[in-house]
Amino acid sequence: MKKIEYIYKHCPIPGGGYVTGYTFHPKKENILYARTDIGGIYKFDFQKKVWLSLSDHVKAINSAEVLPLSLAVDENNPNMLFAACGNTRENVLAVSDNFGKSFQLYPIPAKVNGNSPGRSTGERLAITDNYIFFGSQSEGLLRADRQTYTWEKINVKLSNEKTEKNITFIHVKGDRIIVGTDGSTNIQGNVRKNTLFISNDGGKSFKSLSVPKWYGDKRIPFYGFVPMRCAFDDEYMYVCFNLSLNRNKRLDFYAVDTDPCFDGRIFRYKLSESICEADDITPKSDFYDKNPNRSFGNGIHAIDVKDNVLFITSLSGAFADTIYASFDKGNSYKILLQGNDIGKVEVDVPYMKPEYNGNSTVIHWITDLKINPFNKNHAVLTTGTGAFMTYNLFDCEHDKEVIWYSQTWGIEETVHLNVYSPPSGEVKVIDIVGDLGGFAFKELDKPCENSFADSEGNRYITCLNADFAENDPNIVVATPRGNWRGLTKGGIILSNDQCETWNLLPKPHYLSEELSNTFNEIEKPNIDSGWTAISCDGKTIIWAVAKKMKFPANQVIRTEDNGKTWSFSTFNTIDETKLSLLHVKIYSDRVNPTLFYAFTGENRFFISRDNGKTFDEIIVPDSLINNDEIFFRGTSQVTVEPQNEGILWFSAGKNGLWHINSCDSNIKFQQILNDTIFCVGIGKGKQNSPHKTIFITGIVNDEYGFYRSDDYGQSWIRINNDNQMFGRISAIAGDPREFGRFYIASGSRGLIYGYPDFRQGNKL
Repeated sequence: MKKIEYIYKHCPIPGGGYVTGYTFHPKKENILYARTDIGGIYKFDFQKKVWLSLSDHVKAINSAEVLPLSLAVDENNPNMLFAACGNTRENVLAVSDNFGKSFQLYPIPAKVNGNSPGRSTGERLAITDNYIFFGSQSEGLLRADRQTYTWEKINVKLSNEKTEKNITFIHVKGDRIIVGTDGSTNIQGNVRKNTLFISNDGGKSFKSLSVPKWYGDKRIPFYGFVPMRCAFDDEYMYVCFNLSLNRNKRLDFYAVDTDPCFDGRIFRYKLSESICEADDITPKSDFYDKNPNRSFGNGIHAIDVKDNVLFITSLSGAFADTIYASFDKGNSYKILLQGNDIGKVEVDVPYMKPEYNGNSTVIHWITDLKINPFNKNHAVLTTGTGAFMTYNLFDCEHDKEVIWYSQTWGIEETVHLNVYSPPSGEVKVIDIVGDLGGFAFKELDKPCENSFADSEGNRYITCLNADFAENDPNIVVATPRGNWRGLTKGGIILSNDQCETWNLLPKPHYLSEELSNTFNEIEKPNIDSGWTAISCDGKTIIWAVAKKMKFPANQVIRTEDNGKTWSFSTFNTIDETKLSLLHVKIYSDRVNPTLFYAFTGENRFFISRDNGKTFDEIIVPDSLINNDEIFFRGTSQVTVEPQNEGILWFSAGKNGLWHINSCDSNIKFQQILNDTIFCVGIGKGKQNSPHKTIFITGIVNDEYGFYRSDDYGQSWIRINNDNQMFGRISAIAGDPREFGRFYIASGSRGLIYGYPDFRQGNKL
């Protein structure tokens, strides 16, 4: 199969997601790695001050490496990097001997998930000369021989108890092993039992260390503090603990990455052979007392020590996230950063500006803080929006302000759900993204000033899709959630200036009580609002209203006056299927304004020829039938062809690539490829060609990759190499204005665009 070299770049949204931890090499200068919850592993370039992805080689079909749970380095061999990664189906230890440029994968006999509860805790990996230790989330503490990578279990327990299964962090030095656990295996009633253990004989036996005492409070389902991380100076071990509010009533919900904290503590242990008792050195004024009056409090999650100065952070409480420093080993504290009031934060990424975030800071979820072992003024901290660094940390000793900078360039780990490229206008690509909502890029290589927002600059979040009027691409509709602070409400939003400004359309509570109840849910913070389509002339908007992440056919509504009045769409099935069980996504024809399409999870197909008033089911070939999970989990895509009425392309996962011609009543389904095809997009055709260019992602002739067809699907050209995979991919879109260019909405590595590398002699 022919290949063409392509160049791939990001439409930049620096940061954007949750960095869960950092690892400096303790003996080799200028080695710093970051792990992210869904975006893989990064290495920091100290000279250019950008992050370099170590995960671009990861394929969508084998995505474990973009979900790193823990990192470790070999103290005596700086080349080595170890990562425990997994999506629970694939669970691997990734081992590199060249600073992460390439990895060998070895199976781990436990479920691993870098985006699961507890992802924010300390490192679960530790490396010695002979062994690899891994504290798993389901099988307890494991140890592998470095020569064979065969695993054995080490029982973390007291002699009369069961082995703890969910490990939060480990620390190994010689024969001493410190292990944090969630204490769930030996829980008594609703009280977690021992959560912190020590072994002084290499794991042959363990004893428990003292932890904060629990207290009764009916607002939390499980009592007991869970250790998050540990740090050491020349005299003490410090351990920080959290008590989760745990509104979901799950034992594995013990950290801020799943629920707000109810309380936090930091304990100081005297280093000795018989570590046992500890002093509570929590900064008392900002944390719970024994008679709490607040609904929830602050947790303590990040900790590091340098030159006998202790640094800790609190988070997820009634106050803004806070960084503390103690110059007397925890007896007293000084606040270095707290919200916008104390300390200074400088951002160079537009969407992070306070005015786009309710005038609040984006510093949140500080779950790791690491100090450069070779430069005490240089420190890095995690946030839910990328990496932040300071270069004057120890100025705090002299009562000078510590400045934190957004150091996010190169980190692209936002989850992109859909992408669209309009045929005209200033905007080149419309990006639909989880958490941040949506962006409209006028320049592909520069960040947008702000994501989708209301007239006061308050952002909408997590759109599921958008659509534009093909004949007037200034008209755009999208379906966002309301933001976390309640400053925006979820629903359907309309722009008449190509995403520059937005109006929230009114919701028709009058249509039915059931729909009104759904609208009430949608108006709560961070709740899916649905799926939308707009006719090519911009006059008809259809909204499949979301109900618990699905779009039932009995809640599909339409408007022809921009939301002033709404009516239900009617669905006529070929059987007696209950419409509330039929979940649909709606698409508009790009030529005929009266023509709309609906697809269900089972690949049932409906057409409306009357502006979406009625949809009639069309019988599809048996070989196109899928199950509900495939369509709604993003492993297929429908793209309606522009400039050709009634033509659709459907990548149906394992059922291949389909061309659908619905120009008349004799609807034709043609299978173009019977390989596994995940995404399909349509772009500008080759010069003097009668055909559009078709782009796909999938497995063609047993080889996963990105492919392009210039002859309407008769032949295919591979357009990526083995280091241009970019992890999980949700959707693609061809560019209607520039031949060969297309856009990739990835679930791991941001929004990417690719174009032919003409330096390699490629021809149009």
